Amino acid sequence: MVKAFLTAFFYLGFCFSFCLAQESIFSGKIIDSVTGDYISGAHVFIPNTSYQTYSDSTGTFILPDLPLGYWKLKAFASGFEMKELELRLTKSTENMDISLEPKTSFAPIQKSISGKKLEKTVALFIASFLGIEDPKNSPHISLVNPEALIFENKGKEIQVSSEEAVYFQNSETGYLVTTYFEPFILEKQNFKPVADYVYFELDPNSKEDREAIRTKQLRLFENSAEYQMIRLLSGETEAFTPAPQPKVFYGDQPGEYKLTFNQPTSTTLPNGQQVSFSYTGEELALKSNGAPVFPDQLKIDGEIEPNSPIFYLPSNFEGEKILRLKNLEKTAEGLQERIYVHTDRGYYWPNESILFKAYVRYGNVAFMDDLSKVLHVELLDESGYQILHRVFRIENGLATGFLTQEKPLTRGNYILKAYTAWSTNYGDDGAFHQPIQILDWDDFPPQTVLESESTGVSFFSNKQSYGPNEKVVLNIMAQNDQGKPIISNLSVAVLDLNQTQPFWEPQGISEALALQKPSLDLESFANESEFGITLEGMVYDLDQRPIGSDVELLINGLEEKIELKTGPDGRFILPDRQFEGEFEIAMKATSRVGRTSKSLEIQPFGVDITLPRFDYPKPVIASNNFLSKEEIASGLGMDEILMEEAIIESTRENKVGPMPYGTPTNVVDPSTLQLNGDTQQFLFLLSSQIPGMTVRGTPPSVSFRGGEPLVLINGVPAAQAGTPVINVLSRINVFTIERVEVVRGLVTTLGDQGRNGVISIITKTGPAYDEAIIANMNSFQSFKFEGFPSAEELKDQIDAANRPGQIQRPVLYWNPNLVTKESNLSERIEFMTGKVAGPMWIEIRGISEFGEPIYGRFLINGN
Repeated sequence: MVKAFLTAFFYLGFCFSFCLAQESIFSGKIIDSVTGDYISGAHVFIPNTSYQTYSDSTGTFILPDLPLGYWKLKAFASGFEMKELELRLTKSTENMDISLEPKTSFAPIQKSISGKKLEKTVALFIASFLGIEDPKNSPHISLVNPEALIFENKGKEIQVSSEEAVYFQNSETGYLVTTYFEPFILEKQNFKPVADYVYFELDPNSKEDREAIRTKQLRLFENSAEYQMIRLLSGETEAFTPAPQPKVFYGDQPGEYKLTFNQPTSTTLPNGQQVSFSYTGEELALKSNGAPVFPDQLKIDGEIEPNSPIFYLPSNFEGEKILRLKNLEKTAEGLQERIYVHTDRGYYWPNESILFKAYVRYGNVAFMDDLSKVLHVELLDESGYQILHRVFRIENGLATGFLTQEKPLTRGNYILKAYTAWSTNYGDDGAFHQPIQILDWDDFPPQTVLESESTGVSFFSNKQSYGPNEKVVLNIMAQNDQGKPIISNLSVAVLDLNQTQPFWEPQGISEALALQKPSLDLESFANESEFGITLEGMVYDLDQRPIGSDVELLINGLEEKIELKTGPDGRFILPDRQFEGEFEIAMKATSRVGRTSKSLEIQPFGVDITLPRFDYPKPVIASNNFLSKEEIASGLGMDEILMEEAIIESTRENKVGPMPYGTPTNVVDPSTLQLNGDTQQFLFLLSSQIPGMTVRGTPPSVSFRGGEPLVLINGVPAAQAGTPVINVLSRINVFTIERVEVVRGLVTTLGDQGRNGVISIITKTGPAYDEAIIANMNSFQSFKFEGFPSAEELKDQIDAANRPGQIQRPVLYWNPNLVTKESNLSERIEFMTGKVAGPMWIEIRGISEFGEPIYGRFLINGN
């Protein structure tokens, strides 16, 4: 009975920390203690773990996912002494600047060694450092940067040291291990170097490599002290003698435990090694993965790890998750992913970012590490045409992000679609859809019936009513049925009802995240889980037919070069790429047919998922224009001025001669566009250069005056007016277009054919035409993409949304990262009211510690 209770106790604690681990964003600056200058490239890390980061050019460092609790942290920069600090993280954000002392001694004089003698000396170092006889017996361990080693004569002996980090790669465990060690004599026997170790998990090259690495990791974990402590935490005492009789209590921080047992107690590891355990103090403080909070507190009798730490795993390795996964049957029900997206609002005006928090719920939380790490978010028009597609990292079932569009979206109805590659295997249930409206500046959302409701979340405020530009303090509470505080992860939006209205949700968080019982066979699933960005490329002949080809890719200039072959269908996949921010890939294709065209995109999924139909509300004319010129001008900074609207038109010498439409409204030079050869892409880029040109639908349609314009090619009508522009342009290689002239209004000289305006294509001729074809065939074509947004980008977007004093503030407060704790009654948030006092609407969404959706809608200041 006791064992069953302890097992359930620890399993629940494991699941809670797995889903909603209480973590801190620990940040600060690295500073030269003498000059006060900021230090870039400093390494900030927790020894013997995978928690690490580097300072940027401003000296700023960020450790974004450091669990709350006690840690020993170190910081190192070239030319400075190593600094050690003790941390006790208790809040979701912690900030501390770290000063480093410049070194006062110079590097020793390097012993002159070359050729085979150098190889032998390096091999001797590896053997000594790893505690092995011959490095050749451990081919999976490699020294990455032997040039960092400094060999120095000490009489007849050789001392080895390093002024920088030394890197070892372990291909069996999948880690790159960074080490900093104190100098030592190479010939010294039976010696363990004094060193710090920090781990970076490498991406496996293939699924087979991933499985092999996981098998090795499990074998090491089952022979580790951490696993033996987990066994005691869960009540598995049969293999210990004498009987330890463990008792378990909650620790000082979520995810920490206190363990007592009769000591010493011994056990035999799977590798046959016998060890015994004891501890100092009244109780042993442990983290959820079995690692001691204070490493020196656990005493081990027997060599549990006879070799160097480079052979083993970081102390924060979550091996228990993999063990549970190993023993669970994989089914479509247990592997399902359900998605819900909470946007900061539903009504937007042009140029505004769409901020969101996404929640992913799993059929079985133990499978989380094997499931999706990439969330796809698309913005579609009502017809389903994709206007925008971005990807975001999923961490612990959560993703935070934003959508921005270079070209302002036109007034209309849109759909936000969110999915993962794996979730699309579940058909129409595999994506989340949320309607969104873009309004004109003189539009206002229709009045909404406001009905407060709540499940698992509530709040209290510091006042009953608020005036203009006044601070509001709210205390958010997440509670269970008995009213006790619980751990939860929330997103909170506060709307100013003077400037916007709540948007209805066709599917609430409870419904969206409700687990299904799919009648599916895993063997029928077409898409695997994504662990990084997947790029899909295609190669075509000049008739747009896919062809096999040799492809060469240059990633971000010369950062990485990849050579591959496409399949006969002209397609190739570049999976699991970890790009952050904007990245660029240059692509070259060589085929036996000679001339080719190419395309490259971040691969979308779920194109077959049925798009739901929504009944959108009709906006109303705003009773007052809250963005008048005077108000905009009053909000300008010292260095900003308000200019009159201007349309900038590019011009170019006309080489074809007089056209029947006279002077065009706009002229576009395609060389200024980032073309990839795709006709649809060309059409949308063209529309971004021409005010009043609307492109939407699949296949896309063009409208100037309510219908498709007439297309001229070198002054000759290519089809009748009303013929879809895409049908005409598909016959043209877009790289051969010299310029595009556009008339958006009626062209009387063309009679009825000019009723919807004109798109006039002037193509290159002679050598210019040949050069365009050859350039497209033989040179690299550049493609630019947006990868995962960085932590800095996300922070900037949230800070901009919450900045007071702005004229237009439909959302007074947006926080996608509010975490409540069971130890606190509530979590406090603060924001400023708008320039006009009025009612405010609070929208709260989130997941409780039990993985259950919680939500609330509340009206304040309504009187």
